[in-house]
Amino acid sequence: MAHNLRNLDLNLLVSLDALLSECHVSRAADKLGLSQPAMSRMLGKLRDMFADPLLVRGQGGLVLTERAQELLPRLNNILEQTQQILEATDFDPARTDRQFHLRATPYGMQTYLPTVVKRFCEVAPNASLKVAELDAFSLRQDRAPESDLAIVPDVISVPESYMSKTLGADHFICVMAGDHPLARAELTLEAYVAYRHVQVTMGGGPHTPVDDMLANLGKTRVRSLFVPNAAAGLAMLPGTDLLMTQTSRLAVPLAKQFGLVTKALPFELEPATYRMAWHPVHHHHEAHRWFRKLVYTEIRQVLEGG
Repeated sequence: MAHNLRNLDLNLLVSLDALLSECHVSRAADKLGLSQPAMSRMLGKLRDMFADPLLVRGQGGLVLTERAQELLPRLNNILEQTQQILEATDFDPARTDRQFHLRATPYGMQTYLPTVVKRFCEVAPNASLKVAELDAFSLRQDRAPESDLAIVPDVISVPESYMSKTLGADHFICVMAGDHPLARAELTLEAYVAYRHVQVTMGGGPHTPVDDMLANLGKTRVRSLFVPNAAAGLAMLPGTDLLMTQTSRLAVPLAKQFGLVTKALPFELEPATYRMAWHPVHHHHEAHRWFRKLVYTEIRQVLEGG
């Protein structure tokens, strides 16, 4: 008798396991919290399903038929595997050899990922981490399974289908060469717009929060150097009269390295907000939840100055 797997009731297999293990209808019923008549009906259905009596009268009680003896070990294996599927997988970072995928801007890689990588290597020594560059269009083009997480500044849009969590904010400062005419002078709004500027593009459009704020003040600036990442722009400042407006976490350490001067901006500018974003296909996976927590904890400490 053929049976369609789509119509299979898993409860029947659980009942079959109890009946074959106990070789007794009443004890099997007690084991599953069913009444004796209900278990008898289950046995009738199972006999029809397998075209075999399964349990027959023998000396001292019911005994397994030959078909039932074949089924019992296979049934135990099926139910054990089914239970493993239904239960959440216990993820152990110390034992996993999974490769995690993370996207970040070059600024994010240099500023926030060193502490993430250090902690990652400590607690997941057998795992690997692949870091790819994030630009203005990466998440729109990224197929869901390819990236576990992205560290996203607020100038890059996150697709509506993604999930995200705010990491924190970083404030902007103005950076210039150590021998710049403004290095030992007051940085006024008029002085700020009088000099040429560096802009980090990240593959995005021509407007930035700085230019939007200047427009609100009735001012514009001349941008004469466009670079793909912040570190490159800062390295190019010595020996020029260029100004660069940059978030502080990377600018301050590199300013010391390149002999640059940093100053507060002559106008109010909202801090740059960073968040981590991920496709919902990953959301409930135990390994991904662990990775999200690690990244969140480490970057929050950097942004809070810890």
